Amino acid sequence: MSAGDNEKNFRMRMTGNIKSKISFKHKDSKSNVYISVDGHFEYNGRLYLVEVDSGNEAKLLAGQYILLNSIYKQDVIEGRMYAPKDCVFLVIHFYNDYNVERTKNVLSFLKNKLNLEISFLAIHQENIKDWDCLISQL
Repeated sequence: MSAGDNEKNFRMRMTGNIKSKISFKHKDSKSNVYISVDGHFEYNGRLYLVEVDSGNEAKLLAGQYILLNSIYKQDVIEGRMYAPKDCVFLVIHFYNDYNVERTKNVLSFLKNKLNLEISFLAIHQENIKDWDCLISQL
């Protein structure tokens, strides 16, 4: 399956609770630096920034996590203000037999080493059959 197929598959399983792709642009109008995630949702006062990973890509996720933390300072999403401490970078892995601990170890190292504010969570899609199952893991 392609990355786009995996994103569609995941959204369908989440029965419309995952909202559309969202992008963040650096506030400096001269720069053309931005980052996007595949979807988002709000739960218990936190903004979850969802990235569906279809490959064995911990190093790409690491760069995305650093860039997201560098660009995102505070933003209004659907009428509500979210500070970085209120956000979670949620990675959903689709790669067969992928060890999610690899992503957790890399992102944990970066969060601690660089003192990043945005939290993270990584889960393999095999452990999420539906929306209620996802919520129970948050």
